[in-house]
Amino acid sequence: NHEPMPRVRGDKAIKNPLAGLVVCEKCGRKMIRRREKTGSDYLLCAVPSCSNVASRLDLVEKRIIESLKKWVSDYSLKSEAILQGQNHSRQTIEAAIQNLEKEAAEVEKQMNRLYDLLERGVYDDDTFIRRSAVLKEKSERLQTQKLELERQIQEIERGKEVNDTVIPRMKYVIEIYNNLWSVQEKNELLKEVLEKVTYRKEKSASYRGVDPEDFEITIYPRMPKQ
Repeated sequence: NHEPMPRVRGDKAIKNPLAGLVVCEKCGRKMIRRREKTGSDYLLCAVPSCSNVASRLDLVEKRIIESLKKWVSDYSLKSEAILQGQNHSRQTIEAAIQNLEKEAAEVEKQMNRLYDLLERGVYDDDTFIRRSAVLKEKSERLQTQKLELERQIQEIERGKEVNDTVIPRMKYVIEIYNNLWSVQEKNELLKEVLEKVTYRKEKSASYRGVDPEDFEITIYPRMPKQ
């Protein structure tokens, strides 16, 4: 007989779609959810002494989705032109890398000939040291140039990956997010596309004339690792 599966208490289910995601910009701690007497959920810093002002959780959640939409829109507007330019640029970069590799191979040959001339007594030690230093400096410069070009290739690959995988995933999250009933699913989806969100608010909405949406957030999309 199988033992019965342990039950998870209903009140242990995640109730904050932003759990573990929003960070206080002032002290760096994670923001937490609190249910007020009014029945509304608020997002506040976990440190009581922190001066960061709380906001209604649903307003922060709404702003995050709006920020995601803007990020996707801004990126999509420039990505096509960037990728077209990068495709042309990549061909130029790859050709430059091949030329550098040919130059490096020639320097290696010159260095081998230098050792040969030293062994045969054509060059004395001082002449060998001077000429080998020149070749070594050239070899290091070629290697530095090659590494920089390879870094540019990696940036192009990273941009293509963002366009091919990150952007479609973000669009999917934006499209279905508000139709989800499960808070757990919302939280998991946001964490798939966002590393974190920083939050800052200076003025309390309890004062007359203060806009409850007068807060700042910065989203950090989850990007391919370099």
